[in-house]
Amino acid sequence: MWLEVLLVKGVNDRPQELEALVGLVKRINPARVQLNTVVRPPAHGGEPLSLEELEALMPLFGPRAEVVAYPTDKKAKEREGLRDAIVETVARRPCSKEDIAKVLGVSALEVAKYLGELLDEGRLEAVRHGNQIFYKANRSG
Repeated sequence: MWLEVLLVKGVNDRPQELEALVGLVKRINPARVQLNTVVRPPAHGGEPLSLEELEALMPLFGPRAEVVAYPTDKKAKEREGLRDAIVETVARRPCSKEDIAKVLGVSALEVAKYLGELLDEGRLEAVRHGNQIFYKANRSG
């Protein structure tokens, strides 16, 4: 079981509240503890903790704690990494969407999300061969 702990500045981030939360987390003993904060405007006020504040609290919750708030930087890096991997793969030889998915170990649906973007940006070309579409790197893009 995973447990998400929502931390709000001035509400439950003071030492007394944190001590109580940590005690509950230890009693529950989850496989993973996800630390989160308000990242969208809340209905009834409340300020988020910064990424640095959340990371500083991780040791209190033990080795299974992770910060799940502010995932955009990590996700953006993963996304760009996959886009680059697609281009590198088809630079070696033309591949179908399914070929790319197999080589990269992701779903064809995941690959399809990025193929359109890469085609629009001119980084890839689509070539029909028989009844199948293959993708190759655009050498001039």
